[in-house]
Amino acid sequence: MTEVDLFGALDLDRPELAGVRGALRRGKVLVARRALAAHWRVRRKPVWIQMDGGEASAERDRQGTRALMDRIFQFAGISYRFGRGNDIDWSFNPQEKAGAVGRSEWTYQLNRHLTWHGLAAAYRATGDEAYAQEFAYQVGDWIRDCPSPKDGEGATRAWRAAEAGVRMSGPWPDAFFAFRQSPSVSDEALLDMAKLFAEHAAYLMPRGPSQNEASQRIVEDCGLLCVGVLFPEFKEAGVWRETAAARVCGELERLAATAGTSIGVGDGDLKRMLPRFEWMWEFTQANGIALPGWYRGTLEGMRRP
Repeated sequence: MTEVDLFGALDLDRPELAGVRGALRRGKVLVARRALAAHWRVRRKPVWIQMDGGEASAERDRQGTRALMDRIFQFAGISYRFGRGNDIDWSFNPQEKAGAVGRSEWTYQLNRHLTWHGLAAAYRATGDEAYAQEFAYQVGDWIRDCPSPKDGEGATRAWRAAEAGVRMSGPWPDAFFAFRQSPSVSDEALLDMAKLFAEHAAYLMPRGPSQNEASQRIVEDCGLLCVGVLFPEFKEAGVWRETAAARVCGELERLAATAGTSIGVGDGDLKRMLPRFEWMWEFTQANGIALPGWYRGTLEGMRRP
């Protein structure tokens, strides 16, 4: 997505984008860019609510902020050090180098960007710009090295639908809201992130008869929902929200029918999915997005012993 594409994708009739609209009408693209970045830096709504526990906190605790700053990543039982200041190869696969031909879980996990939760948490706690500078490098490097594929899912290891869903429902929004006011994150970097939010939504929208497991579909739908809720400035945001919400509700109905009236001790997969459904309810409610009334009741019923 080019800068022209970004401005074209925005609903410039929204009152909060009046400064952007006026600048573009005068042909002042640089002024429009600054106005848009300034809007995203200071707006108070929508709000981001991080899912408690789960992958984000586990990843943050496991990796450690010092390791993140040294660009040391540990996935699938393998630790690899790119080294502070050295380039990150987002396609690197140490599993293949270790003889596990055909295994790519390490690379998939690297491209989920769950480690950015650690950088965001450290920045919130300390205000140390070193964390913001590291994030700015990583997000910019990834955007340059891993453009969205033109050939659909699986074209690159960075762009499976599962990884796209994880990124959009956790580390990307978390980092965007944590670092958006940092002087180390330029207007260009902020707008590049916005472009990628929109590109992720467009990537997650098409969906035929899915062969993916329910847990993966839910993550993908959650990612699409997050972009639609958090970036109402895009013309397509309403479609993203409505599509994702309908899919999420459909998945919950199917899971409820499968589980019966409640989830038993042996229903491990369902237990792992419930927190995500519950978080989506809290997230949408906090942002004034209505889900069907039965949604909450179904969750409560499934939680009963």
